Amino acid sequence: AQQAIARLLKAAFDPWQMRILDRSDEHPDDGGPGSEKHFSVVVISDKFSGVPRESRYRRVYHALHTLMDEGQGGIRSLQVSAYTRYQAKHR
Repeated sequence: AQQAIARLLKAAFDPWQMRILDRSDEHPDDGGPGSEKHFSVVVISDKFSGVPRESRYRRVYHALHTLMDEGQGGIRSLQVSAYTRYQAKHR
């Protein structure tokens, strides 16, 4: 799932920088380590320029919707941080 997330985010946002963390080990009652169901992503892209925070999150979720719609085998939770390059450098 992590490679698929990276591929979809790259295609949608041409990110300057991106970080994907598998947090499934923090959810032992929902598959646990290796289940690849819980992720956090940080996407830094100038495509977020002028886009409100909530809309950025929606765009990231939309880019990954095919992975989230896979039922039991899909992503169960996703924490999103989305910044422009300027915001990332000045936060």
